[in-house]
Amino acid sequence: MTVAATKLYGYYPNKAMSLVPGSTTSGWDFFNYTPTKGGAIAVTVVFGVFFFVVLYQVIYYCKQAKRISSLHLNHIAYKYIPLLVGAIFEIIGYAGRASAASDVFSLGPYIIQAIFILVAPALSAATIYMVFHAMLWQLKCER
Repeated sequence: MTVAATKLYGYYPNKAMSLVPGSTTSGWDFFNYTPTKGGAIAVTVVFGVFFFVVLYQVIYYCKQAKRISSLHLNHIAYKYIPLLVGAIFEIIGYAGRASAASDVFSLGPYIIQAIFILVAPALSAATIYMVFHAMLWQLKCER
């Protein structure tokens, strides 16, 4: 099976394909599926919109905190920075997946999408825990 046929049918050979005479693939398969460029671009756009919405909210509440200094909103707004960095990581990761859709045998886009898409949820979880801690501190929930 040639590389053109594999792209046409969405099947990418595994290691056994390198044993076939006349095979043009290296035998190593990064994706076990065919990544779609349209889906990756759509998710990149969604995370881009999410990033700008959260960035606007953080800037807005930081300005509000300057007017009402007793609420400590400024400290809460800084806790959203990991969420913003996580959104940037998702944008980079899905942009890497979109570029991997055109060449599934290249290593660079695969590494970019694998690292950035896997690291970003940890930053989102960190933001959730920091905001929860800020809520408990603001409500004076102590033992």
